[in-house]
Amino acid sequence: MNYFKKALSFLLTFLLLSEHSFSMENEKEDPSHIIKLFEEHHKKNPELLNSSKEKDIVVFLGKTGSGKSTLINYLSDKELKVTEYDDIVLSNPSDHEAMAIGVGGDSETFLPKCIQHKNLLFYDLPGFGDTRGTATNLINARFIKNIIENAKTVRVIFVAGYGQIIEAKGELFKELLAITKNLIPNEQIENFSSLVITKTKPRIDTPKFIEGLKIKVKPELIAPWTNKESLTQMSSPLNEEINQKDKENITNVLLKTINKKINNVNISAIYDEKENNNIRKLYDKKIEDIADLFVKEKININSLFSLDINKLEINKQYFQTKCLNDVILSIEKAPLISLLRPVSEEIYISSLNEAKKKISLQISHIEGLIDLEIKDQKNKKLEQEKKEEENKRIQEENRRKQVEEQLRLEQESLRLQIENQKQQQLIYQKQLEQQRIQFDILRKDQENSLKIIQKLEDENSWSWYYPKGWAPQTVGIDMVSFGDKLYFAATHFGPYIGYSSNPTNENSWPSYVPKNWSPQTVGVGMTSFGDKLYLAATNDVRCYIAYTSNPSDENSWSSGYTPKNWTPQTVGVGMTSFGGKLYLAATNKYGPYIAYSSNPTDENSWSMYTPKNWTPQTVGVGMTSFGGKLYLAATNKYGPYIAYSSN
Repeated sequence: MNYFKKALSFLLTFLLLSEHSFSMENEKEDPSHIIKLFEEHHKKNPELLNSSKEKDIVVFLGKTGSGKSTLINYLSDKELKVTEYDDIVLSNPSDHEAMAIGVGGDSETFLPKCIQHKNLLFYDLPGFGDTRGTATNLINARFIKNIIENAKTVRVIFVAGYGQIIEAKGELFKELLAITKNLIPNEQIENFSSLVITKTKPRIDTPKFIEGLKIKVKPELIAPWTNKESLTQMSSPLNEEINQKDKENITNVLLKTINKKINNVNISAIYDEKENNNIRKLYDKKIEDIADLFVKEKININSLFSLDINKLEINKQYFQTKCLNDVILSIEKAPLISLLRPVSEEIYISSLNEAKKKISLQISHIEGLIDLEIKDQKNKKLEQEKKEEENKRIQEENRRKQVEEQLRLEQESLRLQIENQKQQQLIYQKQLEQQRIQFDILRKDQENSLKIIQKLEDENSWSWYYPKGWAPQTVGIDMVSFGDKLYFAATHFGPYIGYSSNPTNENSWPSYVPKNWSPQTVGVGMTSFGDKLYLAATNDVRCYIAYTSNPSDENSWSSGYTPKNWTPQTVGVGMTSFGGKLYLAATNKYGPYIAYSSNPTDENSWSMYTPKNWTPQTVGVGMTSFGGKLYLAATNKYGPYIAYSSN
């Protein structure tokens, strides 16, 4: 890559910076200098070549130093001033619309320039003895030919300095007139021209000036213009003042001058064909500049090596097939080439053919550099493809390993799931086995229960005994299971509690009298509720509720209380828990009633009512819950009966 860049850089440097040495006697004939001046002028006046097309124009012709530019500025009302040497110059030298004025005999007018003044278009046409050289004269000649032949009509104003027209009895003016007649052949130039003599003595009337002029020159020299009163003057300034009256006279003469269409301008009158060698050098330099600029615009070192192969191939194809033609087209479109070709076609073709060889060689070098860059990029692309292929292989290998690992993990997960399912099946089988065992136990219990029921239904199946520590006078009132024991409320000479954890054994019953009970207390109803054992009891004074959470302890019983709304005559008969409440079947002198409480340790918590369909003589005997209902065994004067309620 570095070699290619250095090679291309060297080639472009050679193309763009190479200089040619021209051995000319005058520096003004240097092609680079002429081209630079032309392009600067063309840049400021891009429409100059076609500016006269189909227009009525006035051209001012004269030798260098005749005062053409000063005269045009004077007639165009440009602001002028007089120097200490009595030269007339522009007050504003930077006025680009004015004609530049030369001083000291040097032509300031390198190329034609025009000024529009009112309805007149004034042209300052250089080239008649111009001090700039032969190549410049050819450029001027081509401009003059274009401007005059393109115009609709032309008026010619000859301009001669007073010294030029009287020197050697007017030989310089004769030379100007001869050149003009040769420039515009086959035309009587005197018929559509006027003559203005500049730099004459100040404050001399024109008629008197003309009479004096006839003495200085041969009268026949100026006769064509004096005879038709088309000769006038622009006098020199006096006391640094410009004579404005001359402007009126000159303008009148100009307007009376006949205008005419000119179809043929012979530029050989201005340009000496013997100087074709200078034109050849001008062509060579301009063609070289255009070719170098074209290549420079088409090739950028940094951008060239940043292109991909496809774009490099396109560029190579372009340099092989179109580049040379495009360079030639660019050369032919150049304003200077277009201007000069019609009068120097053979020189142009010869110069172009020589340039083609050099351009073709340059293009071949560029194609070679592009080929090297394409080859380099292809090698890099091949290396990149190999790297990408290797990366792809590694990625595929990694993906394969990932897939295998994922598959292994999935298989392991599946194995664990199967193993877990097996464990679950074993657990399920054990559960089924336990359920089967429980079912067998339940079935056996049901069978035993059925046998017990069958026995209970059998009057011969009952067993009984007297507990060993009990007297014959002992009377049982109520019995209930609590915890792991069977409890019995009993009385004989006084109340006591008996209990047994093995009630089928007659020797297993201990008993005690609660410490705070009187001998007259008789237990009536007993049941468990919450974590306590409750007893409905009565003595000779009142009926009350007693309870304990440890009934095997004779000291654990509460002293008992009489609910607030009970009378002393109330006697409890049956007691049971049902639906979150403790129920008691009771009676007093007014008749039977039902009492209940959800907090039976509180004496204020009891409520009571008498069922609507009971008679006063009804007395409750026993109470228990069964199948969602509360049942009561009751009796009245008519006999025993069963009553129940779900609420």
